[in-house]
Amino acid sequence: MALSKWCKKTDPLWSEIVRLKNHGRCIVCHKPAAQAHHLIPRSHKAHRHSLMNGVPLCAGCHEYAETHPRKFTAWLKLTFPALWRWVQRHRQEIVRYPDYHASYKRLKAILDDFPEPGDFPEQENDAARTPLDGDTDGDKDQIPPGL
Repeated sequence: MALSKWCKKTDPLWSEIVRLKNHGRCIVCHKPAAQAHHLIPRSHKAHRHSLMNGVPLCAGCHEYAETHPRKFTAWLKLTFPALWRWVQRHRQEIVRYPDYHASYKRLKAILDDFPEPGDFPEQENDAARTPLDGDTDGDKDQIPPGL
């Protein structure tokens, strides 16, 4: 089945907003985020355009996440347990006919209100960085060996 025109228009908006998370930095290595990674595959329509379902990654870390999903998942569970719990709760949800037009309007409004990159407060060090909304564990910079 072909994707609707609204789904095709919404995909790049979702990607742009996700890449702006974490001040435009990869959540793994803190290089500039070039790509957005779906935690729940985008074929699961219920959360294709959910901002909680995306993390910003550089190209290298995105390649690693795609080619080593078990290792990336293990790292994610340790580093962002609250986000991992969200994924576990929502990955089985089914939406047969998502309203992609409503998703487009919602994401467009978010992007229009998003601060310009220069408007972000300066970060003094990586420990002050908050990679994802809702991560309060304080262990966001602890990357297990091998990732």
